[in-house]
Amino acid sequence: MSGRKQYRVLLIDLDGVVWVGDHVLWENVEWLRRVYRKHIEVFYVTNNSTMTRSEYAEKLTRILGETISSASIVTSGYAAGRYIREEYGRALVYVIGEEGLVQELVREGHTIANIAEPHRCQADILVVGLDRHVTYQKLLGAHIVLTKCRADFIATNTDNALPSQDYTAPGAGAIIAFLERSSGRKPDIILGKPSPFMYKLVMREYNVSKRDILVIGDRCDTDIKAAEKLGVDSVLVKTGISAMLRQKCHPTYTVNTLRDLGDLLSF
Repeated sequence: MSGRKQYRVLLIDLDGVVWVGDHVLWENVEWLRRVYRKHIEVFYVTNNSTMTRSEYAEKLTRILGETISSASIVTSGYAAGRYIREEYGRALVYVIGEEGLVQELVREGHTIANIAEPHRCQADILVVGLDRHVTYQKLLGAHIVLTKCRADFIATNTDNALPSQDYTAPGAGAIIAFLERSSGRKPDIILGKPSPFMYKLVMREYNVSKRDILVIGDRCDTDIKAAEKLGVDSVLVKTGISAMLRQKCHPTYTVNTLRDLGDLLSF
């Protein structure tokens, strides 16, 4: 890397950058601690909807030793709640997803439909995220909501796999693929990366300019692609799924760990 460029705002992925599964990526964390000492704005933007923003903030506070506010976290669950409120108002939503997604939807004023009664067609919207406890009954309900009730189909993200310490695990995209195949329908909108929707939320809410942003992530198909769509600089760090899969993309910078970014930012 030649030259030194200063960025005011970092948009950083979590899975594969700060941790992989239960394993904290301490080399990356040490670099992040340096960033906080220099008062650069940091937002964490994750496709993973299984936890709430406040839960992520608490976890990051423990790891980083810095007080992290939930306002600096954008999850695909939060994005779904915001999008539905802005486009539909308060809605009745059938959900495949974990408690983090459910809570973010409720906090935005939405009501969660009864999964035992999808045939009543009360839900106008189906929202699908990662659900590690998904059952056939849940999938059947979603299928009915899509095919009989013709609900709008919103995906938090379509990540095909997630990094774990020694292997990858199926992501939300695997659940969505099941429903696409059974219903013959594709999502009407995908809010997570590679859509730049979550990045734009940060820009809109905090008056951030593109020229000040650096995106940091471990996935070509989500983080880097979203940065390209938005037209901002990006870093591919090889500590997550990029180390397990052969990915091809053209980030502004490629590093093995965030420690290698020492000469990039003008501190």
